Amino acid sequence: MKINLLLRTPGILFFYIFFGIITLAIAPSYAVIRVTSTRLNDIGDDKVSNKDKIFIALKASAIRGDVGTADSLANQLSDYEFNDYAEYFRIKAHLFTAKSLPKVELDINAFLKRFNGSAIAEKMRKDWLLILGKRADWKVFDREYAQLILKNNIQVKCYELMSRLAKGESIKDIGLAAKDLMQQTTSFEGAWADLVVELIQTKAWTKGQAAYVARSALEKGRDTIAQHMATEDLYADIIKLARSNPIKAYEQVLSTQGRYSNESRSIAWGIVGRFLAIEQDPLAINAYRNQHAAGYHQLLSVQSLEWKVRVALRAKDWMFVKESIETMPDWIRARDDAWTYWYARALNELGDKKGASDYFRKLADHYHFYGQLALESLGLPINIPPQITVTEASIKDLSNKPGLLRAIKLYRLNLMDEGNTEWDWESRSMSDRELIAAGEFAQSIGLYQQGIRALGGNSSVDNLHLRYPYPFIKELKPITIELGLDLSLVYGLIRQESVFNKAALSPDGAVGLMQVMPKTGQDVANKMGMTDYKEANLIEVHTNLVIGSNYLSWMLQKFNGSWPLALAGYNAGPSATARLIKSLKEEMEGAIFVETIPYNEARNYVKKVLSNTSYYSLLITGKEISLKEKLGIVEPKGKRIL
Repeated sequence: MKINLLLRTPGILFFYIFFGIITLAIAPSYAVIRVTSTRLNDIGDDKVSNKDKIFIALKASAIRGDVGTADSLANQLSDYEFNDYAEYFRIKAHLFTAKSLPKVELDINAFLKRFNGSAIAEKMRKDWLLILGKRADWKVFDREYAQLILKNNIQVKCYELMSRLAKGESIKDIGLAAKDLMQQTTSFEGAWADLVVELIQTKAWTKGQAAYVARSALEKGRDTIAQHMATEDLYADIIKLARSNPIKAYEQVLSTQGRYSNESRSIAWGIVGRFLAIEQDPLAINAYRNQHAAGYHQLLSVQSLEWKVRVALRAKDWMFVKESIETMPDWIRARDDAWTYWYARALNELGDKKGASDYFRKLADHYHFYGQLALESLGLPINIPPQITVTEASIKDLSNKPGLLRAIKLYRLNLMDEGNTEWDWESRSMSDRELIAAGEFAQSIGLYQQGIRALGGNSSVDNLHLRYPYPFIKELKPITIELGLDLSLVYGLIRQESVFNKAALSPDGAVGLMQVMPKTGQDVANKMGMTDYKEANLIEVHTNLVIGSNYLSWMLQKFNGSWPLALAGYNAGPSATARLIKSLKEEMEGAIFVETIPYNEARNYVKKVLSNTSYYSLLITGKEISLKEKLGIVEPKGKRIL
């Protein structure tokens, strides 16, 4: 249930990003979990062959950088149906051995020529561009970049800007392009460090712009990356102190702020405020008020500006909420609809009912947590977009697409990243109606995640049963009835945990539909008196649903029926959630409590599960639930008042 993949070492981080193990949600309310298991899925009737097993082992050896094993295994797969992927993994294993690069370059060129126009060739070209950019081999980089079809990778874009700098293109244009790219970025990793150095040296960016990026990386604990950017940031020591001891950092800034300019004071207080806020320390509001008085809000990191609003919410200072959002740069406000919602709430609390209504209406057609809260604030029902239906013939036509058939086989082997590569490549130019047909086909064979992915972030057309499927109902419904659980809530949770992949295994080891950790599974089984329980049983659908549902039921009991607290407990753990409750000095609106959960994953998780649940209730029972009612009021002792 708790899915964290923390990779601190830059080289290792590059390695994992390189192999596609870390991915981001590509649409609202998508599950964030990534499945990296070699556990076999039972989609389809074909038996897993010996070559399938060799192929799975080959991928694992490539990830380890085990060149000898990768070569040996790849040699056994020359006539395998995925021999292109086999060769890809063989080459990838060599990419991390410096001595082999000249030979690997020949292999890559041959690979790109042989498999030109395929999904895996596009993937190889992207990976090769990352190596070429790191080597500053701009002649070859430019040649390969021109042939890249999907130019949407942030790391590759960084190197493309560096190539343009090397060719002597307009530093003004490149500086602006880098600024635009920065505004699309959530984490300054890998190529960003190299790009920032070049931007400074060519004067495409000022030292202040570079320091902003380095400071953002440092606030996230990316010390090595920040240092590589070679910026002399006066605030590095404050950041490091605030990360380890925010109260001491507060005292230091308080005692020395008279020496600072307003600009420096603003940055210092913004840094300290952020880390105090994460600790839920009441001093955070003082730090942010000091920052606000100093001005220069645009110099604060995205995270610092966001926590400023959250701190104001916890303090119930609606004027400060309003002003904190107003002083956010537009591009930061546009990244997250939360700030539109909370701005509307601030206007409403301050008596500007018309202004509040106008901002709520901006979210009325957004299909997520804050869109639903906005509709409820307006007294409107959930707005369902037009539903497109497709014919059986169109579904059959899509079912014969070669790329989709290859994806299905890869999914059956639980090679989710490779399956997504094939599926996305085949569907990249499909019309809305074709995407719906592809989604219907996927769902008909148990690929529920692909039914959801088919719709993407499209809000102009929809099929609610594709976006919110509810399989396994014969197994799940009796369990929820026996436990007194809301069936919609459990479906909302499963959608977020595993996207209905019953073979899902997270990097942390969470298993199955409800992503139960083995230790949790054993604890629950013991309390239930399941004497014949074994860890291997956790992958079974019925066992997983029984264990996961009982655990959710216990979280609800522990937290007095509060949905947000129970979900936070399910994701972050009951002890962490209890600490959050303990930090409260007085009762707090549930929506504010959720917005100010200091763990990014848990905060987003609770929002998404509750949003999912709202739609499932509509589908399963035909009735809407009140999110505001379910969020309730959180008291210091964890009670919920409706």
